[in-house]
Amino acid sequence: MLSAFITARGLAKIRGKAIHLSRGVNHLRVLVAEISLKLGTDSDPDDEEQGIDWDREITTTGEMADLGREMWCVLEKGAPDGTELWPLHPSTLYARFQRGRFLGKRFFVLTWDAGPMGYAALLTWWERDASGQWALRRMLLVGTWPHGSDVEHQPHREILGACLATECAAQHVDLRGGMILFRNDAEAAISALTKGSFASPVMQRSAVRLNRLLFRLDVLPRFWHVPGLTLVEEGVDGASRGGGVLGDVCVDMVVGPAVKDELWARIETELRRHGWRVTIDLFATASNARCPRYCSRTHEPDAERTDAFTMLDWSRSRCPRCGLVHAEVVYAYPPTVLARHVVNKAIQDGAMIVLVVPLAVTAPHWQKLLRASVVANSDRYLRVRNVSMSVSHSTADDPRELAVFMCDFRGMRD
Repeated sequence: MLSAFITARGLAKIRGKAIHLSRGVNHLRVLVAEISLKLGTDSDPDDEEQGIDWDREITTTGEMADLGREMWCVLEKGAPDGTELWPLHPSTLYARFQRGRFLGKRFFVLTWDAGPMGYAALLTWWERDASGQWALRRMLLVGTWPHGSDVEHQPHREILGACLATECAAQHVDLRGGMILFRNDAEAAISALTKGSFASPVMQRSAVRLNRLLFRLDVLPRFWHVPGLTLVEEGVDGASRGGGVLGDVCVDMVVGPAVKDELWARIETELRRHGWRVTIDLFATASNARCPRYCSRTHEPDAERTDAFTMLDWSRSRCPRCGLVHAEVVYAYPPTVLARHVVNKAIQDGAMIVLVVPLAVTAPHWQKLLRASVVANSDRYLRVRNVSMSVSHSTADDPRELAVFMCDFRGMRD
């Protein structure tokens, strides 16, 4: 039975025991920092702490009980396996990986970097090709920061990038039961991922988040700090910002234009007037999606799809959360070159769609939009005159004006 209170001294004893056990149990060390946060100290427990009233009583909350159960679960699973007495240095692991010493084993290397708008990561592993020969596989993972993320400081961005990139990788590659060598140039992030963060609750949350994922997947992590120049040379640094040598996808390209809150408020007002509610954002990222369900261009952890056109029917679909088939009201702010294709797909599916497109009255799809529009003003659409003030990440190539349509194509289905 858990008592209602515990002294700081008693909690410190538990922490000390957990540190001792973490030497031989994987996935335990990061959780120890949670105890230090409960103690109210930002000191490393390996150092002598000052200024703590060891006899003060600390209320044992449900959160603390959950932490105790989690640590016990980690102990029960990890104690029989133990840890390596003389683990290989990360650089040696990486050298052997490049030489193909881990063929047939589930060994992965995840190199990542973070920028102001998002992250980029390169996952590499050995796999047999169609002819049965071993070949080095690569997967580029590019994503943006989910709305509300605390990414003002670079270390916060780097450690969150590790979480999101790993979550993406786990959705597309079977990582279970393997080992991942994580490579990054931020010492603070590498330290927090290795043993938790006693000074930063923000970094500790991300460290615990990744630790829990790896524990569920039974993945053994190894963390390696590499120079920033290495990430530049390998192209990961560029992909996390404006481009690089890894391909034609980078964070700046993925983010793309999105309506700002003021324009979205206008759109929501019109939606309420007709009793509509957007259910899925077809062209979005984690940072600018206008509803929880969205399709993205790249593998983002929460994205429902990586290509809106792979969604078989825009008028209805099976909800991944409840498993039921729902009617959809889709929202789309597509790249200009896709506007015509979006209109054609919406008509063919008989969809209800909120669509942001360049104002182009001579475009082939314009009359179709006007006929299906439910907007009741004289234009039959919401006119956006000052694009730079209404759209984030706008460029000089953006149209001078935009139009926002609310179209009901149910009566125009082909």
